Amino acid sequence: MQTKTRFDRLPKRDREEVLRIDGLQSSRAASAVDQAATTLRRLREHRQKLQGRTSSSLLAGSLHHLKSYFCDRGIIDRFLKNDVAELRTGVGTAARLGLLMRVAGGTEYSSYDCSHVFDLILALAVDDKPLVNAFLNHFPAPFQSGHPATVLMSNGLYAVLRDDRTTFVGLEQNIRDKSERNFFRAMFDCLLGIMADSPPQVEASIGEMVKWNRRQEQLNSSMQKLTCLTAHAYYNLCRRVF
Repeated sequence: MQTKTRFDRLPKRDREEVLRIDGLQSSRAASAVDQAATTLRRLREHRQKLQGRTSSSLLAGSLHHLKSYFCDRGIIDRFLKNDVAELRTGVGTAARLGLLMRVAGGTEYSSYDCSHVFDLILALAVDDKPLVNAFLNHFPAPFQSGHPATVLMSNGLYAVLRDDRTTFVGLEQNIRDKSERNFFRAMFDCLLGIMADSPPQVEASIGEMVKWNRRQEQLNSSMQKLTCLTAHAYYNLCRRVF
């Protein structure tokens, strides 16, 4: 009896969505190389016009587009080709493009000094240690501007990554008291569990991330709602600490 693939086990509506996004991407470019070439060609054309935008902002926008493409492509190929390596390649490429995007665009493009944290999470999801270190070195904490929950989560995540327990102690009460629900609350609880050396709390928190991932309002990608990359990231974060 043939074993069902991960794609086969998806609900019907999710299988249809994977095929829909795959079809959209394929209609625009035959391969990832073609997609990158098309994006860069359009960037060159737009730079000649600028239309009130700086060159760095246009470059960052193009890198953002490619980042989204590669992340979704990795998830699609993981399902359709039944190959985890495709997921690692796609998400890893997206994370590296995310770093380039943040460096190229600066705060003019990202607005907040902690915006890069979600690209750092992609790097953690595929356990790309050199890339994680590049984020830590290029974007040093503490962070002060942005959505309050994101600022707090970013500073807490940095403290855990650097095993800086003194800094974490200063953040701990705010992390405990922060009024967040579901997905964000699970991220906070996981940080607390890691620093308390509590595997049961970490396990429960990662389970909550998986449970609520699909309902993230700020997550625009329907593909990323099928695979909780943040759960992968926090699992790898635990491996760095435990």
